[in-house]
Amino acid sequence: HSKSYFCVFKYINFSIMTIPQQNPTHYLVLDFEATCDSPNQLLPQEIIEFPVQAVDLTTLTVVAEYHQFVRPVQNPALTKFCTQLTGIQQQQVDAAKPLPEVLKDFDTWMVEHGFAAAPRQAAGDAAAADGTDGCAVSAASATALARTPLFVTCGDWDLKHLHREAAGKGMPPLPPYFCTFCNIKMVNSEWHAAATGSRCRLRGDMMEMLQQLGLTHVG
Repeated sequence: HSKSYFCVFKYINFSIMTIPQQNPTHYLVLDFEATCDSPNQLLPQEIIEFPVQAVDLTTLTVVAEYHQFVRPVQNPALTKFCTQLTGIQQQQVDAAKPLPEVLKDFDTWMVEHGFAAAPRQAAGDAAAADGTDGCAVSAASATALARTPLFVTCGDWDLKHLHREAAGKGMPPLPPYFCTFCNIKMVNSEWHAAATGSRCRLRGDMMEMLQQLGLTHVG
């Protein structure tokens, strides 16, 4: 497996680096939805749906799910385009918690399922105490966990945006588990190159990747 599958980015400048394979026990498949508009770009974008599925790599089954809608605060009214694209309704986000509370609930979920060893606040306090950001907090405690999670995303937008949005809203640094992820687009590109002997790297989106693999989109 190529080490480039696994990426870590710094909280401050979002620079991408490669790190050694993490040997995860579970994939945490994540796909945010955010406020948007077309043809005009809506800025700043805010996360409005926070879904995660935990996949056990031994059984290849979904063993836990986390899902919450998120209430946007800077652009609270969803555009018609956003509702049509995502299917998310205005009343769903109006009734939702804002991002800081959703992240707190998610950290509780991570701890309850053995994917994180400490509450979010502890990681933030540790970062604040030594003047570093959340991604710089030592991951040594994670190695003692019975479950080793790795986020899987289709592209690198999701977690990079999460850090950017949290910083823009003056939130504490995020836990270090949000700093490492697997970009499935990179995996697919590397796999295709190895399987075909081609030097070309695929740039396809999710639907194109499913078509290449003969899989049917669900959801």
